[in-house]
Amino acid sequence: MVKTVNPWSAADAPNLTPKDWQQAGEAMTLSLFQAMAERVPAYADFLSRHKLNPKTITTASDLATVPVMTKENYLTRYPLSQLMWDGMLLAGYSISVSSGSTGKPFFWPLGPATLRAGEYYYEVLLRHMFKAHERTTLIINCYALGTWIAGTFTTAAINNLSLRRDDPLSVVLTTPGLNLEEALRIVQEMGPNFDQVVMDGY
Repeated sequence: MVKTVNPWSAADAPNLTPKDWQQAGEAMTLSLFQAMAERVPAYADFLSRHKLNPKTITTASDLATVPVMTKENYLTRYPLSQLMWDGMLLAGYSISVSSGSTGKPFFWPLGPATLRAGEYYYEVLLRHMFKAHERTTLIINCYALGTWIAGTFTTAAINNLSLRRDDPLSVVLTTPGLNLEEALRIVQEMGPNFDQVVMDGY
């Protein structure tokens, strides 16, 4: 099983040292690399073309020798199915689009593990920057919606957090997207009902 979420609860985050985070990140990255080399057909071929034996990558420092992937040398070189775990596009995935900051927006699938990781890091952020487990919080999602990753991912992750029964955050989400006038109207009309308002956007 690939570990894509840190091993601690979000409530533990303030007690962790930078070294704790670094060690967990290195362990997760190494685990992810090894799983990809074994289970993602395109990645196995990519490493082979670069003459890298994945079995030689056994420590976090070894990862510095792994070739960097780009749109040109990896993402656009293989069919979508070959970029997936076990070469299959499975039910449970959603298709998102990048912002296109490097040129043409790119399509890619997001699976349940990625969403769980997003929920974790949003919870860390909302608990420890905004105390959303102690204060009622209105979150206004001002990222672009539609197929773009930032808006849809934020919506899904925060909705899932707000519905959890174990130590739930006191959050309510609204999604005006890039509509500035509507976002400001929400602040004015709905904001007074909450202890705080968090605007999430570009």
